Amino acid sequence: MQRKNLARFAIVAGLCSSLALPTAVFADQWITDESLNGVATAQPQKDDIVPNKGQYKYAKEELAAFCHFGPNTFSGVEWGTDYGTKMPSAVTYMNNLETFDAEGYVKMIKEAGFKRLVVTAKHHDGFCIWNSESTDYDMGSTTSRIDILAELSKACSTYDLDMGLYLSPWDIHEPSYGNKDGKPDNYNDFYDGQLREILGDPKYGNKGKFVEVWMDGAKGTGADAQNYNFERFAKTIKELEGDECVLFQCGLQSEVRWVGNENGLAGDTAWNRVEMNPNWDSSSAEVPWNKNIQNDPTVGAEVSVGSPTGGKWIMPEADARITAGWFWHNNMKTPKTLTELSNMYFNSVGHGAPLLLNVPPNDTGTVDPEIKQRTLDFGDNVEKTFAQDLTREGEGRTAATAKASSAWENDPAYGPGKVLDGKDETYWSAKDATGTQSLLIEFPEERTFNVVSFEEAIQNGQHIKNFA
Repeated sequence: MQRKNLARFAIVAGLCSSLALPTAVFADQWITDESLNGVATAQPQKDDIVPNKGQYKYAKEELAAFCHFGPNTFSGVEWGTDYGTKMPSAVTYMNNLETFDAEGYVKMIKEAGFKRLVVTAKHHDGFCIWNSESTDYDMGSTTSRIDILAELSKACSTYDLDMGLYLSPWDIHEPSYGNKDGKPDNYNDFYDGQLREILGDPKYGNKGKFVEVWMDGAKGTGADAQNYNFERFAKTIKELEGDECVLFQCGLQSEVRWVGNENGLAGDTAWNRVEMNPNWDSSSAEVPWNKNIQNDPTVGAEVSVGSPTGGKWIMPEADARITAGWFWHNNMKTPKTLTELSNMYFNSVGHGAPLLLNVPPNDTGTVDPEIKQRTLDFGDNVEKTFAQDLTREGEGRTAATAKASSAWENDPAYGPGKVLDGKDETYWSAKDATGTQSLLIEFPEERTFNVVSFEEAIQNGQHIKNFA
């Protein structure tokens, strides 16, 4: 996916899908679908490394919402590392929850155009926002006894909003965490049990299903004693949810990776493929691929760039916050401006990485009116920006036409007109990958626009390095 706001980027009429910037945009001779009379004996060859169904689905969805809610919402901290020591226990804070408007929250997320909701069922403090059988550090031990995860799941099932599960591997509260007793598998048993408790219960998820499991890579000081059994966790997730449930930061089994910052910004060239690190130690907090974190001056942030020749498809996901914090706090509740959110969108989704935007409920179990309105306005802006495809016929317009420098096997099934048909399964393919290839979209009359959106057929792999 590439979406460029022309107020920020200059784009010439000929869009190139070659591997290098063309020395000339226009071809010596143009072909159209009507001029093609060949029949391909085989499809253009796919790469050996392509996205799986879950990765492809997420890439096409573009927008996901993050829901951070728990003791931190009431305590005013982002990481609850001192509950029960320097601060009251998490249970004490959660006793303050009287109601939780899950339906209103999910309805807002759906109306704003988000396609999935990732819920922090357990953050680093270890408190479970569901009624858990694995611990008494949960909602079942509070006076409110509201199973927040179940309420959100019920609402997501009502509004048919896909769900993701955030279950922090780092657990400050759980006694079995780490190697204190010389039995490191004790915590892995505990964590795997929590995965099974949620993923195996039909009351959790959208109609009992999750599309993503999010494993935060954070570890605090002194927390490096625990060696996570990611292979076991991945096996459990796939067993209970199927292969289309993608794994965020699950060791060698990862399918989604952190983009490199928490500002919702992906690199101008964001490769889905990564080079795996042959020397990765599973006891290390480092990720098992060569991060390739670089500064990208086009977005002004550190980004994970990936590699065009990487050995595994681990797609980037750009996470960000609509306020200053992940959790709602009384001193961090001012939402970002629409300009800031637009910049996030064009530099995450527009660069090929889904945007995971955190929208936090407040300490009354609802969403602040200002945050709610900003979320809805953001979604409305995205919808209206792409509501009209000016290459299509309509409202007095004649459809645009497409020409190209070549087409695969001279077959109209891969002709330039396929870039305008609105179908993901069809695409223009040039004759081969060598030399300069050009595409020209012609309007029959003058038209005014300020956004260009075009996509690569990533079901076959990713090749476009740059364009003019």
